[in-house]
Amino acid sequence: MTLFAQLLTAVAGVRAALRRQAAEAVVWFAAAFLVTLQPVWTEAYEPRRLILGAALAAAAWLAHREAAHRAAPLAVTLAAFFLVPGLGHVANYPRLHTPELQQLAAWARTSTPKDSVFLFPDAGKAVEPGIFRAEAVRAVYVDWKGGGQVNYLEGFAEQWWFRWEQTLASRFRPAAVGRYEGLGIQYIVLRRRNRLPQAPVFENEAYLVYRAPFRR
Repeated sequence: MTLFAQLLTAVAGVRAALRRQAAEAVVWFAAAFLVTLQPVWTEAYEPRRLILGAALAAAAWLAHREAAHRAAPLAVTLAAFFLVPGLGHVANYPRLHTPELQQLAAWARTSTPKDSVFLFPDAGKAVEPGIFRAEAVRAVYVDWKGGGQVNYLEGFAEQWWFRWEQTLASRFRPAAVGRYEGLGIQYIVLRRRNRLPQAPVFENEAYLVYRAPFRR
């Protein structure tokens, strides 16, 4: 689906450029480049990537408006190949297994009971909770990536949705931590910017861990 979206918008851009419809061509080309620069269109946009996408779209229009210059489109393609990861800071495989996350998992694996339940209340849709679950061998109350199993198990879908609505569906608020204990959560993991007044039981350069009872 993603590949065809990019291919068809690029084709539409070429057709518009050959008809000398500048505005239409740039819009189509921008959509084609945006697939690469902004994989998830509903997330926050970086101005750097928007500017780069607009510049590449304008360059693609200029390259295609004159069919005689056959090397120009190839030059734009090669430029995008290097500029998207370079100036756009787009990484195909971002660093997920960070030293801080490994330290957190190692601590949980060796310093908490095996039946402990963790929650990453400020993680949103990040994948760190799933990596933690696998490496720490500890339960995570709910996380976004784990919700992928709702397509296969109806009972799991109901339980996952209930837990998601109770904890991560809305933006993290320190005032909400008091009710996590009632959900059976023994530990919460927060990023350092969301430090709570109570002393953490573990901390490193990226994460803070608090044990129930939680106090805002």
